[in-house]
Amino acid sequence: MKTLRTAAMVVGAVALVATGVGAGLALAAGTTISAAMSATFVAGFSLATIATVASVASAALSLAAAAAYKRPPLTGSPTTFNSDPSAGIPYLMGRTWNAGNIVYWDTTDTSAKGDNDRQTFVVIISGAGPIQEIEAFKSDQVVVPFDAGGAALGFYNDFMWQKTQLGQTPEPASLTIPADPVPVPGWTAAHKLSGYAAAMWRLRFDTKGKKYQNGTPKPGWVAKGVKVYDPRLDSTYPGGSGPCRALDESTYVYSENPFLHGLTWCLGRWQNGIRILGIGALLAMIDVPAFVEGANVADLNGWKIGGVAYSTDNKYETLVSMLQAGCGEPMPLGAKISCFVNSPKVSLDTITIKDLSGPAKVQATQARRDRINGIIPRYRSEAHNWEVISAAPVRVPEHVAFDGGERTKEADYVFVQDLKQVATLARYGIENSREFGPIDLPLRPRWIGYKPGDAVTVTIPEVGLNAQKILFTNRDIDPATGCPRFSARSETDDKHPFALGQTTTAPPTPGVTGPPINPVPGPGVWVISATSLTDGSTTLPALVIDGEIDSSSSDAIVFEYREWFSGIADDAGWIGAGIEPPETTQKIIPGVLPATSYQAAVRYRRQGVIGNRLVLGPITTPLFELEAIANIVADGILDRSEKPRIVQDYTVIIAEQAGIDARAAAQGVTTQKATYDNAILALTAYLNSLSPDFDDYTTDTAIDRATFIAKFRDVYVARQAVLNEIAKIAYDQAVNAIAAAANAQDTADGKIDTFYQTTPPASASEGDLWFDIDDANKLYTYRSGVWTLTADTRVAAAVTAAAGAQATADGKVTTYYSTSTPTATALGDLWYNSSTNQLRRWSGSSWVQVATIGADWATNLANIPTEVTDGRIGDGLNPDGTIKPMRVGTTAMIDNSVSKTFGVTSAGTLTGSGSYAWQDALSYTILMDEPGQILLWADIQQAYASGALPMSWQIRFTLDGSQVGTPKGGAGWGTDSGSIQRITNSLSAGTHTVKLQWRANTTDLSLSDAAMFGMGRFNK
Repeated sequence: MKTLRTAAMVVGAVALVATGVGAGLALAAGTTISAAMSATFVAGFSLATIATVASVASAALSLAAAAAYKRPPLTGSPTTFNSDPSAGIPYLMGRTWNAGNIVYWDTTDTSAKGDNDRQTFVVIISGAGPIQEIEAFKSDQVVVPFDAGGAALGFYNDFMWQKTQLGQTPEPASLTIPADPVPVPGWTAAHKLSGYAAAMWRLRFDTKGKKYQNGTPKPGWVAKGVKVYDPRLDSTYPGGSGPCRALDESTYVYSENPFLHGLTWCLGRWQNGIRILGIGALLAMIDVPAFVEGANVADLNGWKIGGVAYSTDNKYETLVSMLQAGCGEPMPLGAKISCFVNSPKVSLDTITIKDLSGPAKVQATQARRDRINGIIPRYRSEAHNWEVISAAPVRVPEHVAFDGGERTKEADYVFVQDLKQVATLARYGIENSREFGPIDLPLRPRWIGYKPGDAVTVTIPEVGLNAQKILFTNRDIDPATGCPRFSARSETDDKHPFALGQTTTAPPTPGVTGPPINPVPGPGVWVISATSLTDGSTTLPALVIDGEIDSSSSDAIVFEYREWFSGIADDAGWIGAGIEPPETTQKIIPGVLPATSYQAAVRYRRQGVIGNRLVLGPITTPLFELEAIANIVADGILDRSEKPRIVQDYTVIIAEQAGIDARAAAQGVTTQKATYDNAILALTAYLNSLSPDFDDYTTDTAIDRATFIAKFRDVYVARQAVLNEIAKIAYDQAVNAIAAAANAQDTADGKIDTFYQTTPPASASEGDLWFDIDDANKLYTYRSGVWTLTADTRVAAAVTAAAGAQATADGKVTTYYSTSTPTATALGDLWYNSSTNQLRRWSGSSWVQVATIGADWATNLANIPTEVTDGRIGDGLNPDGTIKPMRVGTTAMIDNSVSKTFGVTSAGTLTGSGSYAWQDALSYTILMDEPGQILLWADIQQAYASGALPMSWQIRFTLDGSQVGTPKGGAGWGTDSGSIQRITNSLSAGTHTVKLQWRANTTDLSLSDAAMFGMGRFNK
């Protein structure tokens, strides 16, 4: 921070002396700086040292450094007249007021008595001159005129003098007052103040106290400020016409356009080869077309800039405030400085999941602390002596209702001086604060040509974006892959006519169009197998799931399993097996039963939302007991050391039989039980037939290996079959019991009572609803004997609207949920038919449809009125549904003060011709009720079939058959795009046809997409 402050001071010093040709300035009363002192007057720095440090300072004060710090306040005050060495150089833009900064102040004797009866001030009004005009001087806010010699006319005659300069470079002479040629100590012909708009102001001592009753009056100057570079008046810029040239300040023009001031600030203000103000970026590092687009929109909407910046202000924050006056903001474009203007945007392309190079991320709503519904704008008001004042709050009632209360903040519009303009900017500020985001989109290389400020449509249901228009706000390139990563926010079309005062209907708060949807794993991506796990002498069955995630947007894999039998419900019996990271390729599930059928499921999770199941199986686990037996008798001999294990297994089989038979009998399992019992009998008979006995531990017994294994297998398989059937029957009984309980509850209730009153109902049943009518109709549900607040207020709003005022008068209504027609008990009762998705209300004689939720489109379409006749709309709409121009809120946005828009897109493909003939791509008819102007721009996308021939193309606008402006064109191979923009001035009233035309010199080149957009004061 210390380094930056020092650099700022030095840059200010460079700016102050660079154009003074060595002339010094006084910074305190009675103190002068002579030419001899000028080389060391800034903290011991010589001019040579300052010149060296200036280049270092300019690098240190780059955009990257400025962006790392909080926005500082303005360091000077245009309404304060004083001597402030730290105020920096004032930079006056547009028509505004400045009290100036005193750089010389001394008194002079005009008689032999030495009474010091002259007091002389030299005041800097603006740097980076020449300025356009000093319009008026005011003393204590009263205009004082002067004659050609500098003498005041009227009340202050013979008591006040003044001479001014506009700040030429170089200035031909230093300031003097011919009408009162009193020598000023230390002020010489060398003090020319080149490049500074300045005034020499002199007062005569008022011995009688009639002229200056309150002491020295407060002066101030109304002036039209610095001139700027306008590319539209530069014939070397595509589409421009005129002598204006970048970095040639002698060709600059006066303008109050915020974007032209922003562009010139980026270029920097240069005098005698030294940058004295601004950023100082190379022209090639500035996205000039973006500033031109902003300038066109600002001109069309009458957005102007006015105010004073200072050389000690943060350069980037000054640029932010400049563009803010034009409803814009700066933004990076790679290494370039670009900008964005709030205006309707045409979607240039569509992003789907196939365009992603990595997982997309979406913040579904704007953070609550950032989403506002009101702004108290602060701006500089000429009517209030150019002081900064707070205007009446700009607030959107629809947003207040949505948010459940007011969320208001103050906003400073530093360079705005018009109430209507600041109201428009405040409305845009409110609407932009409600756009959701950030949206993070890593895209494939084909998207590298898009830039911040472009609008596209996104259809990625996995993250809740369904045909959602978004606006790119930033772009980074991955140097390893060359893939671009975009940051974006939602872009709501309806906010523009609302903010511009074309309609009083506020747009709804945007958000994702549904919860994020996770994809289901694809068929064959995951497979299931069954195995046995051995740990020492213990062997257990297990399930194994192998595969690899096939969703780039999911952040976890969810594994589940269940015992399977025929008829089990899709969602029944699932047991969680774990949530694993997305790089997992194998999941082992132990703890399952042997010889049992199982299913497994794989699901994907994203941001806490779990998708649908991919069900695997069924598969049967192995009989690990049988595997052990098979290993024991592998040699066909049951030796004396192996017999204890076989006896143990047989003993377990006999011991558990009674319990299994009892459970089977209780559940009515007869067939499987009989097979199980017979298998045990057969095993017992076989073992008893062996000789020597199978339990004779003194000798070995020869056996038939296949028969021995088969007898045990029959028992184990039959045992598992009877256990599975017992489990299935128990499950079915549980499901039936739950259904019976639900049916019994439905039979007992049959209805839910809905109460409308100010106090909790004394008598209620489980599930009843209560609307607290004196507390914004908050909805409560009766749960477990307690009235519980329902969080979703939209339910309350929907039911309240459907029930109507009569329901409130009745005290309560009854809501029925059934497929058959219920019998109403009172006027206003509601019936939701779950088979047709229709909501009906009892009118007293019949059930009348009031809403259709989820019905087919034809049913809903039939309910749309063909003419607006509702008197509650007032003067907002014409009977045919078109919007009337009108006042908006309390912000005095007057009739027809803003523009209207149109946008059209191509419906087909054009193919180039060898003759290079123009073809109509798009056409639009405009009806203008009075003469005016229209802003046009367009974007195209082209496809090349091959690279065999030299290819070239052009696009242009025509108006009523005549070409407008210069065609835009290019040449090359591969996919190409282009854009064009133009303002047509002074169109007459009546009907005009605008066309976008395209041509190419070969049939290998075709126009695949085109979009044309217009803005202006027209009826259609």
